[in-house]
Amino acid sequence: MKSRFFAASAATVALCLVSGEASAQDQGGTAPETESETGEIIVTAQHRRENLQDVPISMTALGGEALADSNVASIQDLDGAVPGLVVSKSVSYGLAPISIRGLGGPAGGGSLLTEQPVAVYVDGVYVPALGQSVSDFLDLDTVQVLRGPQGTLYGRNSTAGAILLTSKRPGDELALEARGSFGSFDEFKLSGAFNLPLVEDLLALRVALARNSGGDWAENSVDGREFGGGSSTSGRVSLRFTPSSDLTIDLIGDHSTGRSRPATVQLSTATQIFAGPALGTVFAGNPFVRRTDYSSALNDRTVQIVGDQFTRSKATNISLLVDWELGDLTLSSISGYRNFRVSGSQDASVFTTPATEIAGNSTLQKQESISQEVRLASADAEPFKWTLGLYYFHQETDAFINITNLQAGPPVATGFGQFGPIFNGRPSGTSANFDAQQNLNAYAAFVDATYDISVQLSITGGLRYSRDEKSAEVANLVQTVTPTVLAGPILVNASCPSATVDCSKNFENVSPRAVVNFKPTEDNLMYLSYSRGFNSGGFNNFGNVANPTDPTNPLENSSEKNETFEIGSKNEFLDRALRLNLSVFRTTYTDLHIRQAVFTGGVAIVNVPRARVSGFELDTAVEPVDGLVFSLNGAYLDSEIREGSLAAISSTVGTIIFGQNVTVGTVDVAGNRLTRAPKWQGLASVRYEYPTSFGSISASSGVKAQSKRFFLETNQDSAQFVGESWEEVDVRLAVSGPDKGWEIALSGSNIFDNRHISQIVPFNGFPIATLNSPRSWTVSGAFRF
Repeated sequence: MKSRFFAASAATVALCLVSGEASAQDQGGTAPETESETGEIIVTAQHRRENLQDVPISMTALGGEALADSNVASIQDLDGAVPGLVVSKSVSYGLAPISIRGLGGPAGGGSLLTEQPVAVYVDGVYVPALGQSVSDFLDLDTVQVLRGPQGTLYGRNSTAGAILLTSKRPGDELALEARGSFGSFDEFKLSGAFNLPLVEDLLALRVALARNSGGDWAENSVDGREFGGGSSTSGRVSLRFTPSSDLTIDLIGDHSTGRSRPATVQLSTATQIFAGPALGTVFAGNPFVRRTDYSSALNDRTVQIVGDQFTRSKATNISLLVDWELGDLTLSSISGYRNFRVSGSQDASVFTTPATEIAGNSTLQKQESISQEVRLASADAEPFKWTLGLYYFHQETDAFINITNLQAGPPVATGFGQFGPIFNGRPSGTSANFDAQQNLNAYAAFVDATYDISVQLSITGGLRYSRDEKSAEVANLVQTVTPTVLAGPILVNASCPSATVDCSKNFENVSPRAVVNFKPTEDNLMYLSYSRGFNSGGFNNFGNVANPTDPTNPLENSSEKNETFEIGSKNEFLDRALRLNLSVFRTTYTDLHIRQAVFTGGVAIVNVPRARVSGFELDTAVEPVDGLVFSLNGAYLDSEIREGSLAAISSTVGTIIFGQNVTVGTVDVAGNRLTRAPKWQGLASVRYEYPTSFGSISASSGVKAQSKRFFLETNQDSAQFVGESWEEVDVRLAVSGPDKGWEIALSGSNIFDNRHISQIVPFNGFPIATLNSPRSWTVSGAFRF
């Protein structure tokens, strides 16, 4: 795969060098440039350098300095801070699903053969691996969050939105910057970057490095081990080549490794009972009754983990970005290679945890991809502006997951009792192996054009053609095990392709976009937009290949489609001292992808025929006097499944034996809310910067809050799979020198220690949760020259 990437990249560079004329226009977005905190913000969401207030898209843009000042180190830290965006903490393997406007799913990373509804791009290159897209930021220049379907402007289609991350580029001046911090729970972070001009006006180099460690906030009551933190090392090398004033070539390579220790909490209590001579002594409980010591477990920061629980990850990425101005046209090329591997183990036992692990899972996942995007765009000054694009994406996925349950399986005989076979008074369990590979080839062509009818009125139209070709191999092997016998009789042994199913399918779609823009004044924009989104169907790596039409775990799923109507208004008043942006939207879904938990563990994507989401988003800021800024953003979301049925264990099931197969019924979910779609969400903040003779002193505080949210589309009559409403307060005090050449800061996160659930995933029907981080304090320092 690498050879194909380098061949395509070399051809692109050779083509561009023929001209010898050049331009510098960053791919995928540049840093938001501001005159003041309420002033002009330049973004590139439409591949043009535009004022945020002139872009008819509901979006949020954050610059690198703002991210650092707010201690935002990853997309997960944006949870609750950006309207409509919900990012859950990872339960295991770094799979922290991202949701925009209610679309994302309770365990969005569990299905590895289908794309996520929120597309993440780094320097214009699509990031297919969810575990990589939520990894720590490194030397980041900007984050842009786009809400709603995105397809006519970007390589990969997305139904919920897109997140654009752009790294800092090499410049023509020698520069060095470093940042370090030490905080609660021995969390240590150190990062630095230097910029080196190699050949004046021709070649420049930028190198960035980072090392993070610590952060274990939870104590394991079983053996004293600590969880919740981890360590990571990352580096990036960027080379910028400008052979002439019209051509810019960026070659970017980065590598990272990480190891984390997820802190998970079992929400139900399972105690030992004697289930008869056939089953012996087993653990049993009611999965829909929360443990009585839940509050103390949160406040005392305790977990109960017997077996291994860790995640290892390694990523290598190469990007080649070319911008070439051809008179009134701009030719852009984005070539990407990404290689991501993750492995780990998780204890999925229940509370009260026995002396030995009774359930767990482990995984080894590999995802390798190449992508090539080519765009041709007209000049920005023309009354008729347009962009044409072609896109190719190839991905190879290889995932192996083992899920083990050491009790409640078919008994394995070492002797026979009065009522049947027994194993030393204990039942056998099962070992389920899910082995899946997939080759994906995706092709797309897209066009987006804007015509200025007058100074006040313009119209935009776009169209996208998509074709996804998927070929998968899925194999399931389930066999009995005992504490001392690794493998017994085989219960399930099936694979695809087979005589009846070939696990190969193609998906095609055409999606339009239309926008009407009206600017009554220079500082006011009103827009009306319509767009369609598409997410291709495919195969489930946990799919029941022995019974492909099993409604609780189907092998295949159909394509998801949606359409969105949006009315928005972007306004600036009082000479840009006041900014007020508002959008109102309604999205309807056809064959919506629901990420349904499989009883043994894992996720199956199933379709529900109809769903609807509507709401509004607010973003406002005011600067009444120089240096003092108040800001408020928020979102209201009304989500509902209009038609559909899903598989679920009844909320009235009562006590069940952990790990034993339980009757799963089909339930009507019409009228239920989508998951991770809180009705209310918002962030209010204040910041004041006071100039001094040596530099400045700044102080800031913010409170973010969310209402309750569901983690299952089913069982919404029970509170067990519901996350409570929450609010967190952050503060920061900083002293900086002239032009912020140096800075010393003290910051506090979640200072009132509001603890709450971030994500819930059922294993064997019993819920396992991750929690938000507790109160922490950090001292940091930075310098640059």
